[in-house]
This record gives sequence, structure tokens and C-alpha cells, in this order.
Amino acid sequence: MRSAADRAADLVAMSIDMCARMSKRAFGPTARELQIRLGVHCGSLHGCLLGHAPPSYRTWGETSDGAQKLEQTSERMNAVHVSGTVADLLEAYHKSPNRPYKFHL
Repeated sequence: MRSAADRAADLVAMSIDMCARMSKRAFGPTARELQIRLGVHCGSLHGCLLGHAPPSYRTWGETSDGAQKLEQTSERMNAVHVSGTVADLLEAYHKSPNRPYKFHL
């Protein structure tokens, strides 16, 4: 079973990759660069599938609210903002041997 630190590192690595890929894309007739803001938080949450044409997945809870607040209050575009909980997990990840990712905290 993978540790919470490993899963947090995977999620942050995926988020960084999403930011990098989005910054290389252009959108619309003015060819403006696409920008993205991401907030990463961890914890428990609730979710469900709503509707049927088309269905949508919704999440609720402190964890979802925390990630949304990180994203909404971020000042930089094309950046990944992490909560203190995720930062602590990444610190633990850095101390583990054989880690495939390297992050600058």
C-alpha cells in the first residue's frame, strides 16, 4: 500500500505537469495563452454523481473547500498551491528513499 506522502507527491507532480502543458497551449482567435491555478489539499471528503443528462460529479467537505480556497486566493497563474498538510506530506516524502520526484518547497 502506498503512503499518503507518495500519493500527495503523485498529485502535486500531476498538477505541475498540468500547469506546464497549459502554458504551452493557445486559445481563441487572439491566440492567448491558457492559464490555470491549482490548489492541492488532502483529507476526507464526500462526493456523488448528480443528474443523468449529462451527469456531473460533485464534492463537499472541508477538504474540497480548502483546495478551492487555495485556488481562489492564489496570486500566481500556472502555479500549484499546496496546503500546510500537503507541504508536511511532501517533506516526509523527501526524507523517504527512492523517491521519483523532486520538489522545491
